[in-house]
Amino acid sequence: MRDSGRYWPSVEKVLPSPAVIILYDNPSSRVITGLANGTISDFTLSADLNCMNHNRDILAHVDRITGLMWVKELKLIISTSKDQMCTWFNDETGQRIASFNIEASGTCLQFDVATKCLFVGDANGRITLLSFAKSRDFSSYELIRQFNGHTKSVTSMCWDAVTSRLISSSADNSVILWDIGGGKGTAYELQGHKSTVTTAKWWHRPLSLSAKNGDQPLSTSDARPAANYATYVISVGLDGLVYFWLIDGEDSRGRRVHRQETPNWAESDVCQLCNAAFFWNIKKMWSDMSVGVRQHHCRRCGKAVCEKCSLNRSVYPIMGFEREVRMCTECFKAISGEDLTSLAHYYDARHPIVRHHLLGDQNIMLTIGKNKEVKVGIAFLIAFL
Repeated sequence: MRDSGRYWPSVEKVLPSPAVIILYDNPSSRVITGLANGTISDFTLSADLNCMNHNRDILAHVDRITGLMWVKELKLIISTSKDQMCTWFNDETGQRIASFNIEASGTCLQFDVATKCLFVGDANGRITLLSFAKSRDFSSYELIRQFNGHTKSVTSMCWDAVTSRLISSSADNSVILWDIGGGKGTAYELQGHKSTVTTAKWWHRPLSLSAKNGDQPLSTSDARPAANYATYVISVGLDGLVYFWLIDGEDSRGRRVHRQETPNWAESDVCQLCNAAFFWNIKKMWSDMSVGVRQHHCRRCGKAVCEKCSLNRSVYPIMGFEREVRMCTECFKAISGEDLTSLAHYYDARHPIVRHHLLGDQNIMLTIGKNKEVKVGIAFLIAFL
């Protein structure tokens, strides 16, 4: 910044290919850039910001880089690409250490320093968990498991080191919360967006608005979020909607939130309520002398039902359904006495959002849209409009 208070381009570098991802570390003045041709370019800014020294080029991939992380504590640079590879390098030498072959194009990355675990999202909707806990030099890894919850490409992931939970967003219009630390493999779906969810992030908001530290995320040294914190997931999408999903805390009526996992869909050749044959069940259709019907599923119990037995629609916030979904006759009657108060707040940003960033200490949220607009909003006011 000049003495006049104005900014100006201090230095520029011409890259061999368009920059896709840029990482900047203020203490070390490092700039690490992932390019469309698969190269990682490493620079260091001078103290006066008037010079950008080129450290090295890492020929990481043969196609566009889609995910890039710099794990400063472990001296690792991790990248993934459309070439279906996830590769990690030594931060000091730039030498390739090892790589993992993905079944589809890689899309995003997350890393937990405490457990040395790497999450890799791909274009098929899978999330692969790799562990480096048994390797001192990161030359080997252990494939822990794959998470299959999304039906389309994983667009972003965000790890909460405090509670050991992962959230992922997808082109299938959904957000999924994976409770890794719980040890039960629980996954909670958050359904509300009408189009691709581009990013989802955590927000630990102090319930006391007069807190001196503002809305800064909890540090990893803290315990699980205390009663004076409310934990939200903020998701944005190409539909222009910004959702604030209440995960831990009290709802508008002062009751503690206890979300439920969505059930797996049952497989059956007949309706599990009226026993009507589905259209592929030729044997029963012949014996009953009836025409087969189409199969549907109740979103609350997961039963395979026919159209006649699932005419009702309802929201069910405790399972993350903030918009009306299909309910079977039995479940619709069962929820008649339940509280269906929404557990999420949303507003329309009026532009298709591709990225968002929350400045927690200033309670400000930035959104970037495909329409070339950047919008600024006050996060607390947005959440409770």
